[in-house]
Amino acid sequence: MQKIIYIFSALLISNAALAETRTVLVNPGQIKTLIQPHAKGSYCLTGQVRVSIIKSPKLGSISVKDKKVKGCNGKRVTYRPNSKGKDSATIKVNYPDGSTQTNKYKLKIK
Repeated sequence: MQKIIYIFSALLISNAALAETRTVLVNPGQIKTLIQPHAKGSYCLTGQVRVSIIKSPKLGSISVKDKKVKGCNGKRVTYRPNSKGKDSATIKVNYPDGSTQTNKYKLKIK
């Protein structure tokens, strides 16, 4: 019974969402790439990465486009500011292997 609990715990931890906060400096009028997630391993050409904007920025906009990254299916997520100041955004990435990653961005437009 104890082995089953350990295995189940390991599976839960391996699929847990990774969270990270990044600070990004952006010049007004500049389009800044925030992240370029891509499928890996056996999912490289067949799997699709899904990107969700959890929290949209107030001083600009986020764009998500398909892009091959390292030869694999992926996305390119960019930010374009509309004015100077401090902004923030949260982006969640779902990978084809079932894992997720959530990134919080502190955006400084100078």
